[in-house]
Formats: sequence, structure tokens, C-alpha cells
Amino acid sequence: AVHRVHEAAMHRAGHRASETSLWIAVLEGKWDVVQNKVLRGATTAAVYAATASIISTFLLFVAFFLVVAFRFIVVPTGPSSTHQELIFDVTSSAPVASASFLSEEKRAYLRSPAAFTKPTADAPATISDKALRRARVLDPGTRFDVTATLVVPDAAAAATGAGGVDGGMFQVYASLTNERGDAIANATRPATLKRVNPEVRLLRFVTRWPLYALGLMDETQTQVRLLPIRPRSR
Repeated sequence: AVHRVHEAAMHRAGHRASETSLWIAVLEGKWDVVQNKVLRGATTAAVYAATASIISTFLLFVAFFLVVAFRFIVVPTGPSSTHQELIFDVTSSAPVASASFLSEEKRAYLRSPAAFTKPTADAPATISDKALRRARVLDPGTRFDVTATLVVPDAAAAATGAGGVDGGMFQVYASLTNERGDAIANATRPATLKRVNPEVRLLRFVTRWPLYALGLMDETQTQVRLLPIRPRSR
């Protein structure tokens, strides 16, 4: 009987709590109603928080999976950018500079016997297409912008070649080759040095001679040329 009376009291308290607002219950001093409403609100908030936590965790794993899948399926696997110092060949008749983007591991693989084809009577042994694809650095068909920064002396702008050709005008030619020597992409852009009048050069020298004397500045010009490169299949 006592248990049924307690349940009936709780039911009446819950019924009163549902009919009475929390603010009115506080003003009227109905603390049993206030307690019931606070417990209900806390229980509801805890359920919502747990549900939101589970859903957000699930969505986080789904988003992470989609990002990883997009990265390996859509985004090219080659490097997004790289920087290499150009090494000039001083023995060549023309100013030619070269740089290699292959890692030491890939370069060693392409030089190993496993990367070469079997020699025949018509063709000697050479690096196979399969080995070139395995050691590929850039994805074919993807455009890469090659930025060539050239630092040349100011005196070259005033030079004049045979036939009155301006020595400050030249052509920048970039060729991308594989380890076998096949050209898979090329681009060319003209470059013109700014001609500096003797009076302007004298004025610059007068104002900057302390920097020239200390070796902090050189009489040079910097030319930056952007050459778009789109590698082919190999």
C-alpha cells in the first residue's frame, strides 16, 4: 500500500510538473515539481548529447574515409611542387643547365639490370617502358608550371652581337626527358633584359657603390620565366 501511494504521489508530481512551468513552480515554491522538471530536462539533454556524439563520430569517420578515397583516386600522386638548382654544363657550346627530379632509389632502380630490356640483333638493351612507368615522378597529362629564375649581369643588356642583334634577347627552352633520354614535354619562352642607359648605370653605381664594394649587391638583373609543362604518357 505504501508503494502504491508513493507511485501515485510521483505520478501526481509528474502530472503537476507537466502542467506547471518551471518559473511558476519556483515562484510558488513547488520544489517537487522543480526537481521533476530538472531531472526530466537533464535526462533529455543527456540522451540528445549521447545521440549527437554517436552521430558526429560516425560522420567523422565517413568524412575521413571520403577524403582518403578522394586523395588516392582523384588527386595525382606526383609532387605538387619541387625546387631544384640548375647545374650548367660548362663544356657545352650553348648555355645548357639540367636538373634531376628522381630520387636516389628510383635512379638506382633505373640503372639496375632489372629495368633494361633484353638486347636483340636490331636494338641494344634499353630501359623498358614498364620500368619508366614504375619510376614515374610526374603524372602524364597533368600540367606543371616550371619557373626558371635567371640572374644575369647588367653588362649583357648592353651587349650587341653580330649583325646588330641585341645581346640582351634570348630564348629560354625547357625540355623534360625521362631517364632513357626521350623528350616527354617541352616549352619555350622569350626573355629580354632591360636595357640600362650609361647615365642610369652611373647613377646607380654612385648610389650603391658601398654595397658593391662590400659584396652585398651585384650589378645583375633577374629574369623569371614561367614555362607550362604537360608530360606525355612516358
